[in-house]
Amino acid sequence: MKKLLFACSLLLLLTACQDRFSVEGCVENAEKQTLYFEWQSLEGTQLLDSVVLKADGKFSFKQTMPESPEFYRLRLGKQSIPLAVDSVCQIVIKTDSAQFNTNYLVEGSLQTQYLRELFLLQKQTLLYYQKNGGRYGEEKSCN
Repeated sequence: MKKLLFACSLLLLLTACQDRFSVEGCVENAEKQTLYFEWQSLEGTQLLDSVVLKADGKFSFKQTMPESPEFYRLRLGKQSIPLAVDSVCQIVIKTDSAQFNTNYLVEGSLQTQYLRELFLLQKQTLLYYQKNGGRYGEEKSCN
């Protein structure tokens, strides 16, 4: 009987999140600010949900699991954090409102961690480009 109960519990755990996923976490120093959860498609961005953050900064969004990998984002003001959702059940984000999209921790989604690294490299490249007057290096002639 115990083996049957264990097998049923394990099966329930394995199938528990197949139709839904969650994005949750904490944004420090963001009391009374609105955090938006958005879906990003080829046609544009669609608002799915939002929450006015309380003093503790905790948030939780739940959505239906997409049939194929999709991109979402968390947005606070003009700053956003990209999210990649494929078969993950839960993504946890921990950040601060002052450095919302540059200094955040990601748990539960390796693809979202990769997106974080990519966007930070992109930002560093842009800053380098702007600092050097729009030049990456010496102009090369193709002749």
